[in-house]
Amino acid sequence: MGIVISNAAAWAFFGRGANTLAADPASKLADTKASRSVAVEPLQAEPKLARNDHEQPGSAASSSAVELTIVQSMCRCNSGNMPITHPTDAISGLQVTNISQEASLALGGVKRTFLHRKTTCECRQGFGEGTEDPYLRRVQNSYCSPSPADSNMQWSSLPDFGVQQKLPLFLGVLSYKSPKSLHAALNNWQQHGLPSIGLAGTFVQLNARSAQDDAVLAKFNASFNFTVSGNPSENVHPGLAIARFCRAAEQSPMGHPGGENLLLFLEKDWQISRQKKEDLGSIFHSVNTLVQRGVTYVRLSEKLSKTSWQCDAEGLAWDCVLAHQQRYTNLPSVLRCDWFLRYLEPFALIQDSIMFGCRRDARKRRYFDWEEAMQDGRIAWSHTQWVVANMRREGRSSLFKHVEVDS
Repeated sequence: MGIVISNAAAWAFFGRGANTLAADPASKLADTKASRSVAVEPLQAEPKLARNDHEQPGSAASSSAVELTIVQSMCRCNSGNMPITHPTDAISGLQVTNISQEASLALGGVKRTFLHRKTTCECRQGFGEGTEDPYLRRVQNSYCSPSPADSNMQWSSLPDFGVQQKLPLFLGVLSYKSPKSLHAALNNWQQHGLPSIGLAGTFVQLNARSAQDDAVLAKFNASFNFTVSGNPSENVHPGLAIARFCRAAEQSPMGHPGGENLLLFLEKDWQISRQKKEDLGSIFHSVNTLVQRGVTYVRLSEKLSKTSWQCDAEGLAWDCVLAHQQRYTNLPSVLRCDWFLRYLEPFALIQDSIMFGCRRDARKRRYFDWEEAMQDGRIAWSHTQWVVANMRREGRSSLFKHVEVDS
């Protein structure tokens, strides 16, 4: 896994840990006039340096901010073997790569300087996906050995510039008139160590918000450090909630300077099945690599399509499909916020009555059913080529189970 830090946020990440989130007194998620604050206020942290205060919007050249990006070593194995990197949480042993990218709009308007933390590489024989390409089949850890005499690098430990050691992972929770289910879920997540995997922050959207909801969040705030939105009359659909969470992540001092944030999206009635804390950490370590290797959306449940291929990441095998081969669901998932905001947020902002669906009950309630709209063609999903990863449980119980307590 990897860590992306900006100069001013470095002390916050390494000094306080990844769980610390500063909440803007003026809510980042919704109009504060309509939202109530949680009884326990989140900790305050220094703002991160992402841009020069005097920089003009749209100008990359004027930025003086520097993003320090930590990457790990590349791990490559023979065809059919599964590469696994073994990271360390220590900040010692970082090496200067002498590679710096000048500021670019594509990089968030900041200069990016790479630091390299060498990691060990393990090749798990027989567990990886093979390739029929005659050249890619030759890639193995003994290639180009020994290194040229005038080289300062070794083939086996070249930096992997494509995979930042840890993209910020935020938790986004959506709840509607379900304080008991919300309480049960938060208690379950706490017991299974979800806050300890290095969450950058936790956002909660409370639809039809009540005093009971606030009391539940106050009880668990010390573990999750919530930033909360919602009011008694609001009923935000999942797509708009995800967009709000992602935009709040961009404003967080723990957010990625270039907007490359990850969001773990959970509705209030999903609980973690029997799972060891170290296994939970390894799953999200694998997800971190997946989303930097071409996967935009990770479902933490089994595949729905019969057509798939094995995609490996950090010792775990996943089932990958193209989006048009498998429908979208609101089940537990991890997504790239920059991808969601670019391609799907505009649909979430539509307020026309056509988004209330074709079912009479939906029209009567005037509710935008995000999942249904993703499945019936009102949102561009059915003909897209995005890569979706699905968890492969291989006979084991699912990572999450559905538990509705209020009904």
